[in-house]
Amino acid sequence: MMYEIYNCPTCGRTLDQIAINNLINDLKINEFRALHNSMLNYLLASGPTIHWVLLLNEFTCDCGWESTASHITRFIYDPDDTIEKEYVKLIHIYGAWHDVNGLYKGENIKNILESFFLRWNYLSDIILCCAPFISSENTYGEWEWLTQNLMPFKYYIITRPQSKEFLKRLLIFKLKSDIEISKDPAFLETLFDVDKFSQRIMSPIWAEDHIITIDYFHAKFYAGIFQDHAEIIHSSYNPYYWENRQLENAAFTILPKNEFAYRFVFPFSVDEIKVPPDSVLEQTTDVGCGLIFEYKNEIQSRLWKYQNRLWEILLRYYSEFLNKSSK
Repeated sequence: MMYEIYNCPTCGRTLDQIAINNLINDLKINEFRALHNSMLNYLLASGPTIHWVLLLNEFTCDCGWESTASHITRFIYDPDDTIEKEYVKLIHIYGAWHDVNGLYKGENIKNILESFFLRWNYLSDIILCCAPFISSENTYGEWEWLTQNLMPFKYYIITRPQSKEFLKRLLIFKLKSDIEISKDPAFLETLFDVDKFSQRIMSPIWAEDHIITIDYFHAKFYAGIFQDHAEIIHSSYNPYYWENRQLENAAFTILPKNEFAYRFVFPFSVDEIKVPPDSVLEQTTDVGCGLIFEYKNEIQSRLWKYQNRLWEILLRYYSEFLNKSSK
């Protein structure tokens, strides 16, 4: 179950369902579908190949605060098919804040992390998970949970050596490089299908060198690292079966990217954490990205030229249409 992670900065209420319901009401979604079909006709005739389309809708919180929500869905090359509500995934709300501070059972922290993983998979450059204990010699469920929720070439995991050994016992574990992963047909088939990705049936192909082992540490955090900042979930939770029912703490922080590196990466004395090369990131957006957006109650569409990262596309949109900076 996905946890609602976007909060109104004015009244504090969660916005996820408000934004989603606003988009998928029949009148508005049909306008988005019409522009999707118009874009399809152009692409079939002479346009580039795209796999994803961003849907941006304006909505208003019950308190009157106004914002724009960003969703992602697969682009469908079929005139008889269209945007389906269940395949649309919320990945950002402009100006919203994240309030997950508190105590939760471990299984609820997993739900919170799944919501942030969905956001980070599409918008961040790197996802960094730090947990000393993952699964055990008798259970593999937590490693499987991680493999099913993280984009294979974007993650780095810092854990203890014995936890990595538990992963290597899994029959599904395959050792491949970033480039090999990006070209794997099973990976591409699920990567470009938002429904399959969101249902967590991605082929669990992982690069071994993205799992960093360090002895004798007890720190635990999960972070999405963007171009200039990092979003961090601090939590006492280990992805470990007996912690799923225990009360664990969680807190959210945003730091400048350099400060995050100084506080959370340098103490480990590791230098393996690098942004994936463009040759890998190109596989996630190919040569273009569709953008269907609502601006001042008018639905418009645009075909953006190739970008390495979807976050860049959103930043350009905010700069052009909202004339503000975004984080």
